[in-house]
Amino acid sequence: MGPTKIILKEKDHFQKFYKIITGQADNEESLTSKEATFLLQRFEERLRNWQKLFENIEAANEEEFKKYSEQWLKFMGCTQKIIYPVDIMFSQFNNSDAINKSGKFIKPISVAIKFYNLLSEVFHRGGVWHSVAQRMFTMAENYSSLLNSLFYHKMIGFNHDVTLSYYGENYKQYHLPISKTLDCLFFCASECMFYAVGGYSYLDNFVIEDGIDSDTYVEGLKLLYKAIDAGLGYFIFSDELIGIVPIPKVKFNNRGQFHCSDGPALKNIWGDEAYFYNEIAVDEKIIKHPEQLSIKEILATKNTQIKEVMIEKYGLEKFIETLGYFVLDEIKVENAVYQLLSVDIEERDPIVVLKVNCPSTAKKYYLRVPPRFKRFKDALAWTFGISSNDLNIYFET
Repeated sequence: MGPTKIILKEKDHFQKFYKIITGQADNEESLTSKEATFLLQRFEERLRNWQKLFENIEAANEEEFKKYSEQWLKFMGCTQKIIYPVDIMFSQFNNSDAINKSGKFIKPISVAIKFYNLLSEVFHRGGVWHSVAQRMFTMAENYSSLLNSLFYHKMIGFNHDVTLSYYGENYKQYHLPISKTLDCLFFCASECMFYAVGGYSYLDNFVIEDGIDSDTYVEGLKLLYKAIDAGLGYFIFSDELIGIVPIPKVKFNNRGQFHCSDGPALKNIWGDEAYFYNEIAVDEKIIKHPEQLSIKEILATKNTQIKEVMIEKYGLEKFIETLGYFVLDEIKVENAVYQLLSVDIEERDPIVVLKVNCPSTAKKYYLRVPPRFKRFKDALAWTFGISSNDLNIYFET
C-alpha cells in the first residue's frame, strides 16, 4: 500500500498544477512546501538530461540542425522566408519587433511565450521560480560568449521597461524580456517545467492559444530537442524573415569554463573543433596525445598558462622526476619521508611541490603549493588551511 499512496499523492499534485495552468485555481491559491519541493525536484531531474544533451558535442551536425529546425518552423505554421548564418545580415531584423501592430507577439513567439508563462505560474505559486531562474541564469552566463539567451537578458535587466509596459499590471517575476528571438535555453526551461508539472504522463491536454494545445506544442518540442542536439542556438523573427542560428556544442567544468580533459571542448555544426582546459585554449596534441610532449617542448612554451596545462597533462610526478629538483626541506616521521621540492621551469617562480612517500603502500604523492613556501610544515599547513603551529596533531596520529 505504501507505493500506491505515494503515487496517489503525486497525482493530487499534478491535478493541482493543472488547475493553476488552466486558470481553474483561485488567484491566491499557492503550493504547499511539499508540492513545491516535489515540483523543483522534477525540474532538476529533467534539466540534468538537457545538460547531457548540451554537452553531447559529437551530435553537432549541419544537416540535422537544418532539418529539424525547419521541420519545427513548418510544424508551427511559419510562412516567413528562412535564412541561415551565411546569409544573415542582422541589420535585416533591426526594424522588426516582437510585437505586431495589433499588440501581440509575432508567430510563433506568441505560443512559445504563452506556454512558458502558463507553466511558470505554477512555479511562481510554489515560491520556487527564483530557484529555476538561478539555474537558468547560471547556464545563460556560461553560454554568454556564444548566445544572448532570454535568461541572460532577464539577468541583466535588458528591455525591462518595455516588458513592464507590455504586461502592465499583470507583470510577474517570471516574465522574460520582450524579444524577437527564441533560444535553446528558453526551450530547455519550458520543456523541463512541462515535465515537472506532470507532462507526458500525468497532465491533461490544455489550450495555449489560437487553437494550439499543449499536446500539439510538445510534439513540436520533440523536433526542437533534436535540432538543439544538432547545434541550434536560436531563432530570430520578423514578419517576413526567420533567421536560424547555430552555436557550438560545448563542454564545461564545474566552474562554467570551457573544458574537456580528453577531447575537444567545443565543436560546431561544420565539424570545427577547439580544445580548452579550464578555459585555456590549447592544441589538440596537449589534450589527446600528452604522451608525445617532451620536457624540452614544455620548457620552451612561452605562455605560462599553457605551460601549466602541459605539465599537468604530461604528469606532475613524471615531469619532476625527469627534469630534476632541489630539496628545500625534509621531515621524517615514522619511516615516512616528507619533502618540499623546488623545480626550475625557466619562469620567474619555480614549481614548489610537496612530496610524500607512504611507508605502507610505497606510493609517492605530489601536491603543488605556492612558490613562497620554504619549509615543509608551512606548505603542508597551507593545504589544510591552518597554521603550521597547529600541524603537530597530523604528525602524531
